[in-house]
Amino acid sequence: VLDVSGNPVPKATVTLGKGIGSPALIRNTRGDGTFEFEAVAEGEWRISTNVDQGGPNLWAARWVQLKAHDLENLELRPAAPFAIQGKIVMEVPEGVLVPKPPSVILAFNAGAAGLADKPAGAFLTGIPDAKGDFQIQNVYPGRYQILPGVSPPQYYLDSIRIGGHDALESGVEILPGAQQLTVAYKLGGGTVRGTVEKCAGGTVRLLPHDKAMWRRGFVLFAPCDSNDRYAIAAVRPGEYYVLAIAGDSPTPWYATMWDDDGLVDNASTVTVRAGENSSADLRAIKQ
Repeated sequence: VLDVSGNPVPKATVTLGKGIGSPALIRNTRGDGTFEFEAVAEGEWRISTNVDQGGPNLWAARWVQLKAHDLENLELRPAAPFAIQGKIVMEVPEGVLVPKPPSVILAFNAGAAGLADKPAGAFLTGIPDAKGDFQIQNVYPGRYQILPGVSPPQYYLDSIRIGGHDALESGVEILPGAQQLTVAYKLGGGTVRGTVEKCAGGTVRLLPHDKAMWRRGFVLFAPCDSNDRYAIAAVRPGEYYVLAIAGDSPTPWYATMWDDDGLVDNASTVTVRAGENSSADLRAIKQ
């Protein structure tokens, strides 16, 4: 364990584990900053260090993979927390009441977040003011998934950006001095509607062709009604896969909510255009 200047950190707490619910191994660094965990099973592990110097805790973490041989010369450089500025941007026609801006969550380490030893917690929330401005405190350097709140009625999530770059991936690196986090919502999305043969109270799923957008806010769901019809409104314009999961499937529709690639083999495709209706009639599948 080294400080920001590269000097060894003695008596730092080092934790090796697999997340909340799994037992963890704990060691303290020696006088020269070194540590060792013996007889560790093969697999993926998360290693972290927490240093209390009387002020804000210094902290760092990373995932490591053990395969058939020792892992040596691993470095951890705990750092102090910082704040990141953000803004919610919403299209609001003149004379229309501005809806309440949704909050934003930073989930540490791309959804594998359950770090019990992270000083500020694994999930950090930004609550915007009436103008959409927010600040997220106690952010430690690392990779995060950015999780916007539920889109206001009639709006769709258009983009997530840090500075001038898209921040859609599951592990967005956020470091001190990061540029503003901007989440944009727009009006005028399209609508996808149709019928579903043998829906049986199932659910229709709409997934963007761009797999980077297979995440909350961009993947949309709607139930079939009693007449086996569905409608999904306020959809971001673009190309989508659309499929229906039968209500009497042995596996619940949410069990493969985001990442079952094989499902798109059974999907139809639909083009969504701003302010227009698109039709897709489906036959429900069973998982």
